[in-house]
Amino acid sequence: MHLLPSNTHLLNAIWSYRHKRSPIGEILKHKARLCVDGSQQEHGRDYWEKYAPVTSWSTVHLLLLLSNIMNLRSCQVDYTQAFPQAPLSDLVFMKIPQGWYVDNDGIMKPHSDPKHHDRTHYIRLLRNLYGCKQAARNWFKYLTTGLLGYGFTHPRLTLVSSFGMMSSWSSTWMIITLADASLKILTPKPSPWSNQD
Repeated sequence: MHLLPSNTHLLNAIWSYRHKRSPIGEILKHKARLCVDGSQQEHGRDYWEKYAPVTSWSTVHLLLLLSNIMNLRSCQVDYTQAFPQAPLSDLVFMKIPQGWYVDNDGIMKPHSDPKHHDRTHYIRLLRNLYGCKQAARNWFKYLTTGLLGYGFTHPRLTLVSSFGMMSSWSSTWMIITLADASLKILTPKPSPWSNQD
């Protein structure tokens, strides 16, 4: 067991519960997501920056209008569990979630008492969790690094939410909306004559 660094503090773990419902309203599935209580984070101690660019919906509407006028194909890509995919650069520590404990082998297990609090152990977060104030920024930086690695470019401004890729035969333009962690992609539609022999 490592000692908690002196310049950090433990954040509370929060369970977020929701129901997945059918079109007629019956409950199909119970869903739970482990989150961190970001309201306890302090600037300069738990995070340094939290700004991430967000595309306005008027820009999305404009690009969809242009794609229709210019006969471009548009699609949307949604990321499931987008924020936890990005590594966390800051030291963030979280309490063991309520109803769980760490056994003698260091393995976290559910406790028989759902109200149980393990006050002797803590978790160091290596990836973003929903609720972290810097989660959106870290995910945007992680996605930017990946897109630039695949050959996309973006304006010289450090945080811009649009990317482009051009080649001699195609061009792809992408905008990122962090509100739902999705991408809107515009590419030219294939010519009806391109597949003729």
